[in-house]
Amino acid sequence: MKKKQLLSLLLAAMLLMLAFAGCGTEAPSESSSSPLPGASADASDDTLVMCYPSDIGTLNPHTYEGKMFAQDWLYEGLTAFADNKVIPSLAESWDISEDGKVYTFHLRKDVVYSDGTDFNADSAKKNFDAVLLHKDRHSWLESLNQISDVSVIDDHTLQIKLENSYYPFLQEMSLIRPVRFCADAAFPANGDTAEGISQPIGTGMWMLKEHKAGEYAVFERNEKYWGEKPNFKYMKVDVITDPTTAVSAFKTGEIDMIYDIDDLLTADAFNELKSAGFQTYISNPQASLALALNTKTGFTSDLKVRQALEFAIDKEAICKTVYDGLRVPADRLFSTDLPYCNTTLKTTYNYDPDKAAAMLDDAGWRLEGDSKYRSKDGKTLSLGFCYISTDSISKTLGEVMQSMYADIGVEIKLVGEERNSFYDRQKSGEFDIIVSETWGNQYDPHSMVASFREPSHADYRAQEGLPNKAYLDGLITKLLVETDKTRRQEMYAEIFDILQDNAVYIPVCGSNTLCVTSQDLTGVTFNTRSAIPTQSISRTA
Repeated sequence: MKKKQLLSLLLAAMLLMLAFAGCGTEAPSESSSSPLPGASADASDDTLVMCYPSDIGTLNPHTYEGKMFAQDWLYEGLTAFADNKVIPSLAESWDISEDGKVYTFHLRKDVVYSDGTDFNADSAKKNFDAVLLHKDRHSWLESLNQISDVSVIDDHTLQIKLENSYYPFLQEMSLIRPVRFCADAAFPANGDTAEGISQPIGTGMWMLKEHKAGEYAVFERNEKYWGEKPNFKYMKVDVITDPTTAVSAFKTGEIDMIYDIDDLLTADAFNELKSAGFQTYISNPQASLALALNTKTGFTSDLKVRQALEFAIDKEAICKTVYDGLRVPADRLFSTDLPYCNTTLKTTYNYDPDKAAAMLDDAGWRLEGDSKYRSKDGKTLSLGFCYISTDSISKTLGEVMQSMYADIGVEIKLVGEERNSFYDRQKSGEFDIIVSETWGNQYDPHSMVASFREPSHADYRAQEGLPNKAYLDGLITKLLVETDKTRRQEMYAEIFDILQDNAVYIPVCGSNTLCVTSQDLTGVTFNTRSAIPTQSISRTA
């Protein structure tokens, strides 16, 4: 009897354990239903998952290695840029001296870094000093070239003196890098942030919570943020390099949003997702796409060859075939909507392949016998088109160009390569034709025009062979400190005419930002070309 009683007790205990186990599967604990930011796919109400084609990189606000949208999430500047104008940010107001050389910034008193330490004038000066310590690395940014002194007036007043009156100064203080502010704890022991930062700590609306290089990054809402906070507690950015994979991940719900600031969405994919009922958004043109031609070396050093290339490209067809009608053709480098850019160009290039062919004939490039491509002195008129290999849209553009230029006897070879190699090629000038974009409304035209003088960009290399390059650079230098608006307008017009007359660029189309989201998201907005606004995005019930 005792043995039977013992067996009965064991059986009852087992049944009781199974009952509890069953209850456990039906009612998960609170911790098991909370967001899991490190998971590959978490679409909880508190987490917004998006993708980007490369890693966020080092989020140093004073250097250029990190991704700008992520730097923008963590760090802020004295000013900000929204609705095509400068607005207050960490400086709530400012005074400008009559001669335009002294800016006195009145800083917000309610701002702390995400680690709880105060943002004040001393901290702002420390950041400026770190950037100016390596001014040569930022020589493209004229506002930094012009700074002669940064001083603390009191805890919440910062004064900056310039060598000359520089009209875009406030606008360049809104740029995502390199003049944004990080906390003392982010500085390395020697104070030289050019060598790296200890940790990314800013005043922005997001904080970096977790980062697995090459796979994902998770950002957590900064509850100490002084401004409007995001609706989501977490923002997860998955690294997906392939456009097809990104669209597939979106369709299966692994990601909530593709906010395409880096050409991950083709026009076909965008329209397909729109037809499928997903939320789709498209910005107004935020920049311009152009082809930069090398004026110094290779066959493109010949002005007649460059002009023939201008006449032989059908921009309407490109907008229809490559961009599925989502972009509009451009006839100039900078949109006429930008300040000082609504000028009348002396030279225009309308699509005229017959004229292009005649110009090549005049330049001595002839079609001989059954040859498909023109030749001269035993050399074939063959040009390389350089682009980032993972950019499928640029590849398609190159293929369309191949066909158009073949019609006038010019061979185009596609040169797709890894991102860093592409940027090295821009700097070295080892290209015939290279994809180029203007920088967007926050920079255009002044910052990009200023950069024309610096060999660190493709624009300098493209212009290097111009017989009046020295004059052009001198004109730009004078323009940037010109105080008379009428004269400034005249100088811009002259610069644009020099570039147009010499066929340095082939403007192709305006650049729009595309975005697709799941059906339950709302509140997508656009601001500048490199930013991803998140404050207003929310998930509907």
